[in-house]
Amino acid sequence: MIAIEVRLNGKRACIAGADDLAVLSAHVTASGKLGKKTVPTRPDDTTADIHFYVGGLTGRRDPRKDVHLKWKAAPRLKIGDVIQIKILETEKVDRATSSNRAKNINKTKQATSFIDQAVQACWLALPKDHRNVTEVEKKIRRIIKRVIAKGWA
Repeated sequence: MIAIEVRLNGKRACIAGADDLAVLSAHVTASGKLGKKTVPTRPDDTTADIHFYVGGLTGRRDPRKDVHLKWKAAPRLKIGDVIQIKILETEKVDRATSSNRAKNINKTKQATSFIDQAVQACWLALPKDHRNVTEVEKKIRRIIKRVIAKGWA
């Protein structure tokens, strides 16, 4: 299986992977006051928060059984810390430290939301004197034809 080995300051933090993963990620996030010109969201927030996270999402035959997995999270990194990520092909991985059931997204509801947004974008893209149902429909039909012509289907 594909796995990732993460090291913090030369010390192995974890080897993350599982036979049923569809997503595997390791990332570092810095937030807060990162530069001299950063305006903090709160007046008392004058520092940066830097952390890393290693997690994944299963891709099981029955999506109702998918889970989010977490192997490692470091709440506070400091300037000078070194994070190394190595991509591996291995059968020996660490057990995830936590798992949470993944939420099933209603695909029809999600598609309807995307289409609503597309219709609104088409409406706003039209000149004001052409904003009507017929013109929006023409624009959407042109977009659909273009997408299908690109080989989407």
